[in-house]
Amino acid sequence: MADKIYQELGVRIARLRMKQGLSQSQIAGMLHIAQTTYSNYENGTHKIPLEQLQVLAAFYKVSYDELLGEPSESDIFDERTMIDKMSNLNICGKIKVLEYIDDISANEKYTWSL
Repeated sequence: MADKIYQELGVRIARLRMKQGLSQSQIAGMLHIAQTTYSNYENGTHKIPLEQLQVLAAFYKVSYDELLGEPSESDIFDERTMIDKMSNLNICGKIKVLEYIDDISANEKYTWSL
């Protein structure tokens, strides 16, 4: 169970980093840690110290709840945007999107499976 929590946290911090267009090396430098250590945080293989979580939350301007799992309004907005865009597709486009979702859903790397 704890491993899953760290994996999910790693996905969240990776998403925040990529949204800002930053590299792992840049964030690692800000945290004064090795890039490999930061990479392990994103992979969920290392626990992130509380001090590092504080710095990341402040840097990304998110609450601890958002960082630790509560969806933010921007996450909800992103899902609504995807739904809106999909509703504008014709049947062939919708089938293609569903096929793509099935493909990536079959890969554990992209899912929240328990």
